Amino acid sequence: CETQSQKGEKFMQTNVRKALSILFLLVGIATVCLLTGQVQAQDTYKVGVLQPFSGPYSIYGEEALAACQVAADQLNATGGLLGKQITLIKKDTKGDVATGVRQANDMILRDKVDAIIGPTSSSVLLGVIEVTKENKTIHISSIANTEKATLEAIHPYYYQVVPNSYMESQAIANYLKGLDFKTYVTIALDYEWGHSTVALVKKELEKSKPEAKLLGEFWPPLKETNFSSYITATLNHKPDL
Repeated sequence: CETQSQKGEKFMQTNVRKALSILFLLVGIATVCLLTGQVQAQDTYKVGVLQPFSGPYSIYGEEALAACQVAADQLNATGGLLGKQITLIKKDTKGDVATGVRQANDMILRDKVDAIIGPTSSSVLLGVIEVTKENKTIHISSIANTEKATLEAIHPYYYQVVPNSYMESQAIANYLKGLDFKTYVTIALDYEWGHSTVALVKKELEKSKPEAKLLGEFWPPLKETNFSSYITATLNHKPDL
């Protein structure tokens, strides 16, 4: 069995590799922008890291920032991005849509960032993507992954480097096809990603396992940290899955 430190090290390595791939993607994007005259003449290339740095989901923000910093340091040590040193600018969404939108505007208009990486919450993403669309700012989502971002809200400056919620739900449904169960219960956080994921899984199961009966749905608030009551309620239904 892996120790917690080994798991943590693997998690960090994965995030660093993801951050490196994101920043190398930025190199490619920036090259195109430079050729078309869209990159500002400045000594640094500013990347906004827009993540939750407070509240129960701050672990995602801190890990994302740490990984981006490792990646930026590695690129800067080899000459930077198109000769420009990468500077990271951190802002806290607090997992809140209005705060995320305000911080995204602040990053673009006051800090003059060239690109934004983030956020974590899919609800916040749908707010921020409108800001980056309006300002024609490069926007890379490395955690938030609602399919609405890639189907309905997508714009030419938006890139997503994780599977969207449809891909994940389809994979779950495909896996469940091979399991023997007659009843099930769902539990997901009460926000965009949770609702879209459950809806998609249910839709797929209606086609692939129409005999499976949904006994109940539970929707803890986004920032819930105590799930004991939901676990008890789920067990009371006695679901197979």
